[in-house]
Amino acid sequence: MTIKSQTNLLVSAIVLIISIFVFISTFNINGGAAYFPFGLSILLGLLSIILMVNSLEFVKINKHYLKDNVTKRDNPFYGPSFKRALVAGLMSTVYVVLFNYVGFIISTLLFIPSFFLFMQIKGYLKYIFITLGFIIFIYIIFVTILRVFLPAGIIFD
Repeated sequence: MTIKSQTNLLVSAIVLIISIFVFISTFNINGGAAYFPFGLSILLGLLSIILMVNSLEFVKINKHYLKDNVTKRDNPFYGPSFKRALVAGLMSTVYVVLFNYVGFIISTLLFIPSFFLFMQIKGYLKYIFITLGFIIFIYIIFVTILRVFLPAGIIFD
């Protein structure tokens, strides 16, 4: 079994467990608010089952080939792309934590440009326009249309 197949099986099992948890949790939600998470949990569960079945079929069909041709390069937890994914995940975690302390606008003003710098996207005008455009878009959707306030953070509360 390749590392990719093992990873697909692990991810599909984790997503299936999460979708079952969300599915069960939707029974505690009153009214029509439960429809979206209920449907989403079913969709996620079905997709994870499909991924699990496809991974098992791939291994079954390619069993003889896989024994001879698995290399260290096939390991998704090896190399610079894994390190970049780890750093991106860490940056996203810091963004979520900052969200609670300094609010949506400031944390987003810090996160998007720093993430673009990390991903080596060129063009500082892109940083400015995409960051401001994203903040304005989210503000209009949530505050103006949905009338849901964005977090101001503990510092500015």
